[in-house]
Amino acid sequence: MGRSLLAVLRTPLAVVRTAIGVPLFFAYTLAMATYIVIVAVVRPNHPYLDTVIRFWARRFLNVAPIQLTVKGGDNLDPDRQYVFVANHLSNFDIPVLFSASSHRIRFLAKKEVFKVPMVGMAMRKVGIVRVDRGAGHSA
Repeated sequence: MGRSLLAVLRTPLAVVRTAIGVPLFFAYTLAMATYIVIVAVVRPNHPYLDTVIRFWARRFLNVAPIQLTVKGGDNLDPDRQYVFVANHLSNFDIPVLFSASSHRIRFLAKKEVFKVPMVGMAMRKVGIVRVDRGAGHSA
């Protein structure tokens, strides 16, 4: 009996936020992908592209909403290269990596994602690597 009104409304509010937020964020992602393609044509491989990607990633995490706390990031040398590995248990791994690091991050993506209009083109422009998971060892 002691449940607060906020506790009672939490699930319905989450459903509404998801029902509205996910389609809006998909449209936002397409707009950002278009912007990335345009910027990449004018300034290929420019560090500004990473700034745009990080901005997109942070907005992605806000939709959930997810609060991200990074510990130890100051131990990374900005002049060195690193390999970051995510277990990819959710769709949040990639935005978390982009948001958590100031390093330039590129990743492997299954070929099906490259079929999404503008998103695939943007991924190619920034250097995301296409992988055919059905190709076995050659992948």
